[in-house]
Amino acid sequence: MLKKLLLLTLLGTAFAAQAEAAAPSTYRDIARLRAMNQRAQGIRPAADGKSYTTLRGNAIERNSYTKDAPGELLFEWKNDKENRDIADYQFSPDGKLLLLSIGSEPIYRHSYTTDYYLKDADGLRPILTDLSDTRDASFSPDGRTLYFCSAGQKEMPVRYKDVKYSLCSIAFHPEDGTFGDRIDTLISARTLDKSISFPKPSFDGKYLMFTLSDYGNFSIWHKEADLWLLDLKTGTYRNLEEVNSDDTESYHNWSSNSHWFVFSSRRGDGLYTRLYISSVDGQGRIGKPFLLPQQDPYTFYDQLIYSYNVPEFVSAPVQWDKREMAKGLMSKERVKVK
Repeated sequence: MLKKLLLLTLLGTAFAAQAEAAAPSTYRDIARLRAMNQRAQGIRPAADGKSYTTLRGNAIERNSYTKDAPGELLFEWKNDKENRDIADYQFSPDGKLLLLSIGSEPIYRHSYTTDYYLKDADGLRPILTDLSDTRDASFSPDGRTLYFCSAGQKEMPVRYKDVKYSLCSIAFHPEDGTFGDRIDTLISARTLDKSISFPKPSFDGKYLMFTLSDYGNFSIWHKEADLWLLDLKTGTYRNLEEVNSDDTESYHNWSSNSHWFVFSSRRGDGLYTRLYISSVDGQGRIGKPFLLPQQDPYTFYDQLIYSYNVPEFVSAPVQWDKREMAKGLMSKERVKVK
């Protein structure tokens, strides 16, 4: 069954490089892109299983897994008077709505606050404006709930260790694009005296996985960061001791059948981020995690000087030529959508 689950991973350079891990030229290609100061970022698999989207500057583009063609422009953000850029984005489950994270206000190190916008048939509008500090917004699988993290404002940089995010949600009505009138706090940072980041609901709607650290939201730099699991039916949550280690566990994602998840960890040497895969059965029991297999593990885990991070599962085989893929990603040619 696991062989049917294909994993699209992003290297620390944000270059997609999964299909031909053992090819002799893979490392040289990655190094070449790095030397050219080029990268692909914001890679998201599309619901159709045939395409994926990327973020190039302030343009979101759709690319095919199987066709060598320029990216199709889906949306382009025009810098406002504050000169803000797209920090992140996500499409709704039906692909009709676009959730945009615009701008980034640094807190400390790589932690930052952002503003959220929703693009629908009527245009672009700000959302979650009543909250002072929101991060990591994500739609539920049915598109009727928006999960996000929120923290109160603190004096910076003096009290940066007091910035702790709670897990919140708000109802969303996709029929007319409106939100509910109440924000629910699912897990309070004050109760745990910890900070929550990367809330990821499973596609079957049973669970929500998140990262818990001492403060802030840049968990990859927190040795104490662990994965936790929230049961969305009962509201109970627990430490995923079956997969956590004495070092960092951070970003994570679910497979489409919700029986597998992938996460980033520094358990190997405390320095480099690697990807591990684990299973979840029908009763919520967690399997022992294993390192993402490579045909040539020595090359990728002992010689490669870049880290893995921001993993995504895809639902179809990736048929591509890595050189043509890189060429298409870096090309200035675009197909504009009316």
